[in-house]
Amino acid sequence: MLSEASVEGFLLLKVRYFNGKAEFCYDISAKQKMSDWFKAKKLNNTELRNILLNFCEALDSAEDYMLDVSHIILNPDYIFLDMDKCSVFLCYCPLYKEDIIRTGQEFLQYLLEVLDYNDKPAVEMGYEVFRLCMKNGFGIDIIKNSLADKQAEIVEETETWNSVVPVSVMKEEVEDEYEKPIIPYL
Repeated sequence: MLSEASVEGFLLLKVRYFNGKAEFCYDISAKQKMSDWFKAKKLNNTELRNILLNFCEALDSAEDYMLDVSHIILNPDYIFLDMDKCSVFLCYCPLYKEDIIRTGQEFLQYLLEVLDYNDKPAVEMGYEVFRLCMKNGFGIDIIKNSLADKQAEIVEETETWNSVVPVSVMKEEVEDEYEKPIIPYL
């Protein structure tokens, strides 16, 4: 299926035969291995959200095309990033077969290892998604719901922060000001 049609979120696959054996070739043009990318830098909140959302979209696409998810390689050496487009590309290999729940949990654990621990929202989101997937089993619905809940918290905190000024701050500003003459416009 992947050799005949492009499936969103997956590397384009070409099957070639050499000496009677099938070889799987993937198009990785303009992409970098996730493991190489995060050797040089740490994963921030925006990147984590994009990776998880793209990851969920790719797994949704796999379901749409009736691809067996146990053939998806979730090793960071086989997951590719196009950081210009903020896209994740997974590798589907018909000869590979692993338990998606176990490999998905290992993938989330890897993301925790490369997090920027100075980015508090990234740490909170990463550990929340990991905790839920360890507790309830790995699944894209769990990840999507966790991301939606975390986004709602951020919006709520922002709205609260923007709409309410503590009385102590208002009092300090009033006490520090002095009376300024008002000059009317002529």
